[in-house]
This record gives sequence, C-alpha cells and structure tokens, in this order.
Amino acid sequence: MNRQLVTVVMPAYNAALHIEEAIRSALQQVDCDVEVMVVDDGSTDNTASITQSFDDRVRYVSQSNAGPAAARNLGVSLASHDWIAFLDADDVWEPTKLSCQLQLAQKSNSPFVYTDARNFGDDHVSELRSSVGGMPRGDVLEALLLDNFITLSSVLLRRELFQFVGGFRTEYCGTEDWDLWLRIAAARINFEVVPEPLTRYRWQDGSLSKAHLTMARQRWKTLDEAISLKKNHSISWSVARRARAKVMATSAWFAEDAHPGHALYWYCQSLFYWPFCKTTWKALIKIALKAMTRRWNTVASGDPVNTDSELADTSTAMRIPRQLT
Repeated sequence: MNRQLVTVVMPAYNAALHIEEAIRSALQQVDCDVEVMVVDDGSTDNTASITQSFDDRVRYVSQSNAGPAAARNLGVSLASHDWIAFLDADDVWEPTKLSCQLQLAQKSNSPFVYTDARNFGDDHVSELRSSVGGMPRGDVLEALLLDNFITLSSVLLRRELFQFVGGFRTEYCGTEDWDLWLRIAAARINFEVVPEPLTRYRWQDGSLSKAHLTMARQRWKTLDEAISLKKNHSISWSVARRARAKVMATSAWFAEDAHPGHALYWYCQSLFYWPFCKTTWKALIKIALKAMTRRWNTVASGDPVNTDSELADTSTAMRIPRQLT
C-alpha cells in the first residue's frame, strides 16, 4: 500500500523555545510521509533560523503579523497534499499519531479525525483531555455547542473540507478552532476519533486569565453564530440554554483569580440560563465566600473598602450580551 501524504500546518510567532521539538515530532511520524509547512507570523526571535535548519521536508514561509488563523489559512493554501494536520509550535505528537488517524479515516471514510490529548506543562491541570468530557463521534454538533472537546493540534482533515467551509475566520482569536469545528459539524460531517492520547498539549498557566474579557466576548459570539446555524440541525431549547450557561461559566472560571467581580457576575448569568448545574452553584458559592472574607478582613484591619473598583469590575462584565433563546 502506498504511504499516505500529509501536510502539517504549523503557525509560529516567537516560537523559538519549543518549535524544534514540535517539528521533530511531526517528522518522526511513522507509516506516512509529511511535509511541515511553518508559517512565521511576524516573529522577532530566531524562529526562522531554527526552522530553516531542517531538511527540505520542512517548508518555511513568513507573513506580517496577522494572527494564527490567517497563518493556518495561508499554510493550507500552500499545502502539497490533500490531508491536512494542524500542529501548534509548542505542542508535540506521539510517533503513531498520523498513522492511526489515517487508518481510521480510510476505514470509516471520514474526512475529519481527531485524537485524545494529554496535557503537559503545569501540574494542576487534568492530564487527559477525555477526563474533562467524552470523545464524541458521528454527529457532534450538540456536543460541540456544550464543550470544545477537540484539541486543535489533534485534528487531521481533508483539504477540500477545510476549503468548503471557508477555513478559519480571522476575526476570531482564541476561539477560531471552535468556530471551525462547529461549522464543519453543522455541515453534517461525520467526525471520527482515535481515543488514545496521541497529541500532547502544552498548558501554560500564565495564560489562564490573559485577555479574559476579550475571550469571553469571543466565546459568546462564536456560540451565538453557531446556534443560528440551526436551520441545518434541530438544536433543542435545553441544549441552547445549557450551551450559553457553559460559555458564561467558562468565562467565569478563567476570570476567578484576577477579576473575581467578573467571575461572580458570569456565574450568576450561567445559572440564569441553566440553574440545574451543581458545579456552577459550588463555584458561585466559593467565589462569593472569598469576596465576603476579603471584605471582612479589610473592615477588620481598618482599611477603607474599595467598592468603586468592585462595581466597575461587575459593570464591565455586564457588557457581555445576555440573550434569551
């Protein structure tokens, strides 16, 4: 049997610290031939020299900084092969990752195959992606509305499918992958999954609360547009409500440490949409008790209570739209 050909699309921005490891993991894939398309998104470090030190299986192109979505779109447009795999410059693959996906794709005739993923980096995160939720297959639209369970670096898909749905939308940053999976699912594409953790996702704790307000808006916009695609699917009232609740709870979780006022408001909004989630109730009570303890300690110490900053924090969070479904 002829060896399958895959183009690995890797966006890179100041990725010198980890990109060599990522590229090597792509080149070490067994039972298939790969080209690695590195798209440098305006790096100012030595990403270029590291990339260009590899053999001609690694292609290097650069663009002015336009974001990872634009970089991936460019990489796909320049790809030599019909199978496309995405690999971020700080993630890595197990050697059998692509071969397992290609075998499953051939057996199932599916144009979209993802794998389980293993987190590495910071100790406190769940090690396996599947430990957070399941690994759905088939018609996954409703499951995707409730959770983006697909790790970007785990995906293998056909180039014509990517082009058919229009690729990554560059107006999104941080949720562009979720948006793409939702549009593919809305097109009634059969998703397949390799349940083994053949993708390793590098978790960086410092990014937990970074730009949390922008990300909250992006999540809400992504979900709102996906629900509008219900002309292609019958999305139930309860799923739509639960999905909106999940988006609010996710945004709250990311904001807990740095912006507890935002988190408190968003947990309340999450319960407005779906008041039956015990996890959200527990999180709300926990953060409310923390806020009360901080205020009590402030009063006990004789320091003035800064209510203005707390009100401003909550007011900013309220700018995220609330829409009944």
